[in-house]
Amino acid sequence: MRRIESRKIDVNELKKFDKLSNLFVKYDDESLSDLTNFISDSNDCQPIIVDKTFRMVDGYNRYEACLKSGVKEIQIDIYDYKDEDEMIRHAIILNAKRRHLDTVSLSRYVKQLAELMRPAMEANLKLVLSEAGRKGQKSKIKIKEEGVEDTNDTDKNARGESLISKASKEFGISQATVFQVKAVDDLKDHKLTEAMEKRDISVRKAFEISKIENPEERQEKLDEVIAKNASPKTRKPNADKKADVPPPPKVKTIGNLAETISKARMLIEKVLEGIEWDNGTDEDYLKIKDEIMSMNKIIIFSADRIRASRKDKASD
Repeated sequence: MRRIESRKIDVNELKKFDKLSNLFVKYDDESLSDLTNFISDSNDCQPIIVDKTFRMVDGYNRYEACLKSGVKEIQIDIYDYKDEDEMIRHAIILNAKRRHLDTVSLSRYVKQLAELMRPAMEANLKLVLSEAGRKGQKSKIKIKEEGVEDTNDTDKNARGESLISKASKEFGISQATVFQVKAVDDLKDHKLTEAMEKRDISVRKAFEISKIENPEERQEKLDEVIAKNASPKTRKPNADKKADVPPPPKVKTIGNLAETISKARMLIEKVLEGIEWDNGTDEDYLKIKDEIMSMNKIIIFSADRIRASRKDKASD
């Protein structure tokens, strides 16, 4: 996949791709009206991504808004895709990264992406098995739902990460979370799924409840967990006491400060990789928000000091 051209075309030349036109959530009337008004007022619209035949890969809401606003020409980015699976994969990745999706929606996108990756993995596996056959090797490699399994540890080149694991890395979400969301969805318990989607309960808790076979007992447990999550949290003793903070490193120069900030950033990034984002309470999220705001103030203060220092040097 590569972008080969960017230009304007008549909006009526664009074509809907049936496998994508209804894949993603469309804007409601109010959101579509806001986008339409913005395009009309600014005469500006982000490029629509299309293939070489002008089938739309990304930008269906923008396309509808352009039609409503009376736009005649629209900017497009033309991509060269090797097949339709690559088109769909690109669309899923673009939408997932742009829409700030929650854990449940991301998990469903990962599952879709994994299914698209399956044909390529199966084709690659057949190629490996064919090569192994020519060499007279025996293999018991088989395809499971979650990927490739090598049952006798031969043909090491055929082994690899599971389909879900590979797709999960595209979105930065854990493989376990994807399987938990799938298990809840497969149960087709509307109330349990709705509670998970609305974040009344965490994905992990929804998965645990989904294991209860009796529908009445399952509903009773669901009501119990929702009520518990909705009740005010009791503050622990010494909750107002500041957390223990390690002594700060000795920083005397701007160079030392830059190095310290870089180390702090890498530490935070490493911590974020292991976070289960759906398991927090409203209180937890507010606390994180306050901490981020405090960090932002520190960043602004540091930037102001650096600017002031550079001005002083320039005036000397």
